[in-house]
Amino acid sequence: MESPFEMITNVDKVENAYYIEVKPGEYNAKYWNKESVYFADEAFAYFYTTICKYVP
Repeated sequence: MESPFEMITNVDKVENAYYIEVKPGEYNAKYWNKESVYFADEAFAYFYTTICKYVP
């Protein structure tokens, strides 16, 4: 991973468990999906603050 802000679209490139998985559709308790995108936990912290402002 070159940058913690890189959006990874290939699950095979996820280097460890410190990633946030964003999956389209309803939650189904399945992880490491091919259709998901992944963000480093460090980068997702920036999105989290904004998301919390708009999602109860």
